[in-house]
Amino acid sequence: TLETLLHLVSILFLVFLAGVLVFQAYNSLHWRVELDTPILQYSAFLIERFDLVPYRDFFETSMPGTFAFHVLIGSLFGYSDLAFHIVDLVLLFVFLSCAALFMSRFGWLTAAWGAVLFALVYFGKGQTMTLQRDYLGLFPIVFALLLIPKTANRPVHWLRFPAAGFLFGLAALVKPHLAIGLPAFWGILYLFRCRSEKASPKSGILTAALSLAGFLVPISITLLWLAQKAALQPFLDILLKHIPLYSTLNGAHVSLAPAERLRYILSMGVRLGNYPGFAVCLVYVLFITLQKERLPREQKLAILFLAAVSVLYALYPLLAGKFWSYHYMPFAFFICLSTALCFFIANTPMPGS
Repeated sequence: TLETLLHLVSILFLVFLAGVLVFQAYNSLHWRVELDTPILQYSAFLIERFDLVPYRDFFETSMPGTFAFHVLIGSLFGYSDLAFHIVDLVLLFVFLSCAALFMSRFGWLTAAWGAVLFALVYFGKGQTMTLQRDYLGLFPIVFALLLIPKTANRPVHWLRFPAAGFLFGLAALVKPHLAIGLPAFWGILYLFRCRSEKASPKSGILTAALSLAGFLVPISITLLWLAQKAALQPFLDILLKHIPLYSTLNGAHVSLAPAERLRYILSMGVRLGNYPGFAVCLVYVLFITLQKERLPREQKLAILFLAAVSVLYALYPLLAGKFWSYHYMPFAFFICLSTALCFFIANTPMPGS
């Protein structure tokens, strides 16, 4: 049948793209580190070898979680380009495995398409994207995806809420505005909890408070460490004084007046980081999903969740007023997963069929 033929073609094309992905992964081992990465590696070298404290002993605007990652990698594997790219490939494999495990609720073909699409986007940006902070901060968020249950047959344990908050706290230590996705994660966990037990305003407030408490744990520990090292005040100066000043600059590093900045943000934001085609796919998926009454509620909730998170991370670059390609990595990740849903929707019968 035509449906079987299309299914076979999609598998063959996926295999072809997977082969391209393997070639790109091998080729990435020969890349030089560029852009912010050499600066961050040098900062990690100063911290590891000379016990310097960021913000107190040298000026850097990156968040503490970024330094912690680079110190860990440098201390374990050194600071060579090859070691850095091997770590990148290993982490990417873990990253994609977690994403595919979450997407497996829609079938393994959909899961594979989502993983391959994002990996192709990631490698397609070249060496300037390798383990950039906006991508690096996605790792805790991808693990948070695994907290979302596949079915509502079992009650959602309350520990999932502080666990999700904690993972988003780790992400915020890399880029603070990555926390924009936490309400959507709390929302879907709460909806699954409501499916398995009676909902109440009290339970909603309690689970939200648990998520917030989990979010504050890694941040509080980090602030206490900075205070112990006499680095808290310089860190707050950078966070509250320098970064807002930096945010007034456009892509050409020209300072903008408030009205000009607003026009700049709106004009750049509507471009969606050059992913408008993927956004169209998401609109198609949402339209068909709302038409399919027999679609299991758990799957429909997960689709609406991916749409909500995609929208939130489309807004993410607007918070900083910066629109370089790596600022769109969180959006690219969730919009790639959403685009892969086209293969799931295409194989789900329409009402009355």
